[in-house]
Amino acid sequence: MNQFHDPVNKLPPELVSRVFTLCMFAGEEPLPYYPFLNPLPYVTQPPLLLGTVCKRWRDIAWSTPRLWTRLNLYLDPSIVDWQTLMTQEWLARSGSLPLSIRLHSRGERDLSSSADLFRPLMYLLSRQSARWRDLKVALPHSLVALLRGDLHGVSALQTILIKNTSGFRTERSEGSFHLGQTAPSLISVEVKTFYFRSVGIDWRHVNTVRLGEVFVDECLQLFQLASSMVTCEFSLVVEGSGGFGIPVDTVVSHSVQRLVICSFVVEGGLINDILSFLTQSSLMPPKTNSSDSYATPHLKILRVFHLNIENHFLDLLATTALSSTDEQGESRRFLPHLGDLSLFGGRDYLLKNLPRIFASGPQSQKQLRRPWEMMEIGFYWHEDVGFIDQDLLKELLEIIDRGIDLKITNEETGANLIERSQRHHGMLDTEDEEDGMTDDPSDDENP
Repeated sequence: MNQFHDPVNKLPPELVSRVFTLCMFAGEEPLPYYPFLNPLPYVTQPPLLLGTVCKRWRDIAWSTPRLWTRLNLYLDPSIVDWQTLMTQEWLARSGSLPLSIRLHSRGERDLSSSADLFRPLMYLLSRQSARWRDLKVALPHSLVALLRGDLHGVSALQTILIKNTSGFRTERSEGSFHLGQTAPSLISVEVKTFYFRSVGIDWRHVNTVRLGEVFVDECLQLFQLASSMVTCEFSLVVEGSGGFGIPVDTVVSHSVQRLVICSFVVEGGLINDILSFLTQSSLMPPKTNSSDSYATPHLKILRVFHLNIENHFLDLLATTALSSTDEQGESRRFLPHLGDLSLFGGRDYLLKNLPRIFASGPQSQKQLRRPWEMMEIGFYWHEDVGFIDQDLLKELLEIIDRGIDLKITNEETGANLIERSQRHHGMLDTEDEEDGMTDDPSDDENP
């Protein structure tokens, strides 16, 4: 570019550097991670693109550390030496600023047998572990295990995502990885392919946790270690033991507000194991003691998928619909702040218990209702489901009229059984009926 016709050339380097940075990180969220060190044409992506304009732009970009704090690397055995060299230069240009790193395998390649090739690269990245701020890795266990955090200093990590590159259910590794002993800034952890005992993470300050395949005792161990956890998701609860055992005393979490539990693999003793977890973690107190248990007192949102405990859970919500309060005004009943519930997977729900869950009518000063906003019950309809009884349907519609988003849906099609039953009983207004005519082609037939 002709320097006399370049308006940017008239600006001081500090201002040009600022403009580059603003363009690179426009908006509240950073620009998408580009395949910086992917093979050609790598120079078409920022910040390398800035260096192709002219020498002055290149000098300014190369000396602006902020532009080099995001590293997105697609590992390829055929160019690993080049990638290692480029990574070394990239890290040097980033100065001492915090780093956001993403590591992937290029294409669909299986890198499981290539760990030794990438050892120098992983060592290079590990040497900068004190600067890791965001770490997202989608690689085989053998490569993840090569990453090592700062085991002596204080970690700057804020988010971690570790997963494998294969499908939904991946065998967990017996290997381990350690990302530092102290991590006061770590707020989000997602780990999909390691046993809980093999994850060397400081859990004390973590706000959000998402784990893949887990055993019940691993769930309970997490509840004990993650004292600041607000959001918790277990993608797949399976039968087995992580070596921790079930605690003798109930584990009560005073921080968890959102919990998701899934189990698509229903095996022999798994249901009892899950019930044990729900009881031991105070999410579901024993039937004999449900009237005076503190139970995960701050939980507001709960998602339960395919656990085969739905009716017991709904019955417990019904019998504890009104909670008593102690001298400090705190509720002493099961899940007192639950206001958003989703249950999916049951085939024989006792829908007649639903109205009791949303207690109506007068209440004393020492009684509290749950702050319900939404409940969705999903299941697969089959021939004996039929329609909701007209009297029960009226009660459910009264609940909806109170501003509660109540849905009973078909998991497969998303059709709403309440609306279908309204049409069946002729209880829909003309306008509502026209709006819902295309919702379910089988509305006029008994499912």
